[in-house]
Amino acid sequence: MKPFGATVLLLSATLGCGEGGQVQPGTTGALANAQVGDAFDGPVVSIIDGDTISVMRDGEQVRVRVEGIDTPESDQAFGAQASAFTSSLLRNKRVAVHVRDVDRYGRLVSRVQVELIDLSVALVTEGLAWHHTQYSDDPVLAEAEAQARAANIGLWSQTSPVPPWEFRRGVTPTEIGVSDKGVLHGNRRSKVFHRPGCRNYRCQNCTVMFDSADEALTAGFRPAGDCHRVR
Repeated sequence: MKPFGATVLLLSATLGCGEGGQVQPGTTGALANAQVGDAFDGPVVSIIDGDTISVMRDGEQVRVRVEGIDTPESDQAFGAQASAFTSSLLRNKRVAVHVRDVDRYGRLVSRVQVELIDLSVALVTEGLAWHHTQYSDDPVLAEAEAQARAANIGLWSQTSPVPPWEFRRGVTPTEIGVSDKGVLHGNRRSKVFHRPGCRNYRCQNCTVMFDSADEALTAGFRPAGDCHRVR
């Protein structure tokens, strides 16, 4: 695994949007008292997977979903590595938790820091997480992903990496195809490209044009998961 460098030490000044809805009715204790903007520190109790942990707060365990990213599922390529990486950083450590939202599962969607390391940035830098652009426009995460992709690190060493949100829908690598028909539009912020006919083909930030999928991939863009399918 490539050591992560100074980029990991950067703490993002731009906060991403929350991942999910509000706390569910009936939630009690420390979780019910959680508010967006809260900050607390506590010992890590367990590592659920690469982007979910349990932390003690006020004598109770709270489930924390790491903000701005999505790591591969445990039964997906690089899922185990993501979990092992998070465990290596956080096991038996105290972490600082900065709450950004409470998702529909009652998890605190938060930036997590340990010894000045931002866990979101660390995972993306190592190629063990995607920048989840549906919920985050953090430029630090965007740059970390671009560098990991360019260096073919971690999940980016695969020919056709499947985003975990697509994997949860049952999409497999063999189901992802890329059409070369027509000019492709690339989103300059999310680094996703769309073929003609995609619902986001004419999105506001889709201002980068490519003549072929190979050109888009070489430039560090990835195919949009909602429209590139088997032809």
